[in-house]
Parts: sequence; C-alpha cells; structure tokens
Amino acid sequence: DIGLEDRICLLDDPFGHVVSNNSSINELFKIKEIAENLPDHRKLIVTCNSTILDTLVKDQHKWVDLTVTEKPYAIGIWKNILDGLNMEYDKNKAKLVQDYLLSCEGSEIFQPGQLVFLAKNLESLTDFSKDAIRHFGFFDNQRITSIVKSRGVLCEKVFRVLSLLSNHIVSLAVEHLGFVFSDEGKGSIRTKDSSFLFTHSYDQKDDNKHFPIYAEASVSGDLQTELDFLEETGLIIFSSRSNSYKFAHPAFYEASKSLLTSLPAGKLAQVISDAKRAIAVLEPQNSLQACEQIKFLIYQYQELKEIKNSL
Repeated sequence: DIGLEDRICLLDDPFGHVVSNNSSINELFKIKEIAENLPDHRKLIVTCNSTILDTLVKDQHKWVDLTVTEKPYAIGIWKNILDGLNMEYDKNKAKLVQDYLLSCEGSEIFQPGQLVFLAKNLESLTDFSKDAIRHFGFFDNQRITSIVKSRGVLCEKVFRVLSLLSNHIVSLAVEHLGFVFSDEGKGSIRTKDSSFLFTHSYDQKDDNKHFPIYAEASVSGDLQTELDFLEETGLIIFSSRSNSYKFAHPAFYEASKSLLTSLPAGKLAQVISDAKRAIAVLEPQNSLQACEQIKFLIYQYQELKEIKNSL
C-alpha cells in the first residue's frame, strides 16, 4: 500500500521447500517486480533454499547466504539449543557432537535445524565415529519415515494428516486436527451437515448468514500421546499461543509427504479418506493446503486410474 510508515515484509520459502514447485518462476517474476518498485522506507526479505535459488536465478540482486560455515558459531548454536532443552540429555554425547563440529569443514557443518534434531534425539546416537554422527545429523526421508513408522500405525497416520493440512509455515490448530480424527470427521462438509453446528451471523441485518462450528473436535489421549512423541523427537513444533502444530523443518514436511505416496495400492483408500476429511476443515488456509496436496497426489498416482479418479 502507499504510505509513509517504515515496514518490513518477510516471504518465507516462496519458491518451494526442498525442491522448486511448478509456480516458482512466476513467483520469482512477481517478487522481482515488487523489489524493483520498493520505496527506500520499505524492505522485502525473501528466504529460500540456496540450492533452489541457484537453479532459479542469477541476477544483480544481492542474496545473503545464511548457511552456517564457521565452527565457533555452530558450536554456539549447539550450546544454546542444549541450554533451551526442557529435558535431560547425555552430556558426554553432547560433547561428542561438539567435537564433531570442531573437526568438520565446509558442508559438513550442521545447520540449526539439524542441530535441534540432534539435540532431541541424542539418546538414539549409539555410534560415536565422525561418519556416524554426520550420517545421524544429515537426516533423509527414509530415516524420518522410519522413526515414524516404527512408532506405530497411529503415529504414521498423524504424521500423514499433518502433511495434508500443514507444512513448516502453515500451522494446524488442534481443533481442526481433532475434527479430522473424530467420528464426525469421517464425513465431508458437503455431505454430512450433522458434523457441524451453525452459529448466527455477526451481521444483525442478515439472519440468513451462518458460519459452521465443529460439533466434535476434541483430541483423544492416544492422539495427544503421538503428537507429544513427534514434538519430543523434534519433527513438529507446538505453539501454545495459537494452540497449533507445524513441521519443525522443511525436510520433515517433505518426509511426511513420502508417507502419502509410499503406501501399497491396497491401502491407498486410507489416504483418500484422510484427504476427504482434510478439505472439510473450517480454516481456509488449511483446507487450501489439503487441496494442494490432493493435486500433488493426483500427479503421483496418475498411472492408477481408479485412485486418480477417486482423488
């Protein structure tokens, strides 16, 4: 808008998370246009995975690489993360990670998100060689999904539903998660009106306008236990301010998406059922996220005509 106030706008990962998305080039052109017309008292900050950035743009704009490359700085981050843990940890193992940071070079240095994951999973570190610590810290999809699957069927479903409705930017309020997992959540907003209660409009001039609320949206004890596990493992973050969850790192979000596409054909009906519930949530941003994921699934399963048509 046109105004005299000093303002800063932050765009977090507009080009995609781990790989660029189909609209990345269009987004880049839009951002360039905004940047070129910014007055001096307005600032635009754009964050992006450096690998994606290299494939998209090589221009005159100055991009500041925030990758941690200095050992003392990485060690300082590691100590701050340990100080902020609300749990006991093995100080000897923590010292081994610090020794690793002292001995590594360049791309071997762990980034903040990787250090948080390490801190919350130190007890799982059993091999203390440099190679083993490096492998443990540089998480990949297979390792993340293995942690979730080994926990059990409910944990896997929770992780999968979170991937349908949220990412590391868009959070999911507990009430929406409770609705999806409730018996009432098995229906769709378009096919099962009994899942919702309707409130009178705030517009006193129009009594015909109503907005639905959930008839049932509580989180069961078992569901909360799995959410607590995912949070303690460092895969998701809980915000008490908004009473919501989101993924702690883009890589964890990408790993969750792999759970949507790794089920055998006979079990894909569960993904379709989850997707139907997901698009029925009452928060537009989460419902839109679910629609984007369904579009992703249609592309992934385009060879399976029956699954594609169901989606």
